[in-house]
Amino acid sequence: MKQYRILIVPCILFIFSCASLDSVKSTGKITQSLSNSKEVYDNKLCDIDFVFNDQDSDYCEKYTLNDSIRIKTIDLLTVYGKTLEQFVEQSRFSAGDQISLLMGSANAANWTRFSGDQIEGSQKISNSIFSIINNKVKQKTLRNLILDNNEAFQKIINSLSNDLVLRKEFYTRIAQSIETYMNSDTQLDADRREVLDNETNTIGFAKRNRLDNINIRIIQNNIEAELIKIESALKRFKAVGHAHDILAKNYTDIGTKEDFKVLELIINDLKNIYEGMEKLKPSENN
Repeated sequence: MKQYRILIVPCILFIFSCASLDSVKSTGKITQSLSNSKEVYDNKLCDIDFVFNDQDSDYCEKYTLNDSIRIKTIDLLTVYGKTLEQFVEQSRFSAGDQISLLMGSANAANWTRFSGDQIEGSQKISNSIFSIINNKVKQKTLRNLILDNNEAFQKIINSLSNDLVLRKEFYTRIAQSIETYMNSDTQLDADRREVLDNETNTIGFAKRNRLDNINIRIIQNNIEAELIKIESALKRFKAVGHAHDILAKNYTDIGTKEDFKVLELIINDLKNIYEGMEKLKPSENN
């Protein structure tokens, strides 16, 4: 009988060694990528809008003051992602990690003030970070925490994404305003100060100043660059939201021998979001 026990124990250990939390670790890494999206808030688009409008637009009145809050919200999700990754990599958090993550979470949560639902959502995420760091969450209960967090997580992601869509529409409207304000014929301008043939009663059209053309092109290039940033950020938000949602929908497989299937779902979803990702793979001929 003892011989059977000796055989059974290694088999059980082998089964558990096959299980992993790679799906959680990967989602944590993907979530941390949101930090790169903060650059989309660097430029104050309403400074451009002021040139084309006598008064601030609805966007400026309603959204601009909240950009710092959005950045703090991204910080909160980034800390959450870092917490998930480190939870998988080590069984206990070091003192330095605890201090860093706790301060990062608290600082971000104190700034998150959108609406009632989103405040509740951000507090739930923040509380889960505290629970994980303080070792109140074990591997077997992590799956339930992710499932419980998902609704709040998706609300925050959707809110940030919807704001970016509005920001995109705002930039697009400014670009259209520039086209409207400028004559389609680049050789002409509405400047009537030019006098033709030295006769004061003859009014013609002056050629547009080259410096004006340069300034206009700089503004247009800046708008195009901002639109690219917004599209990139929207893809990140989508990837992060999907990854966490996949974890939640397959929470019973997290940390089991089926975990690799959850990770595969996340990777395939990433490939669909970032079309052309396979082109980045090294050629087999190299």
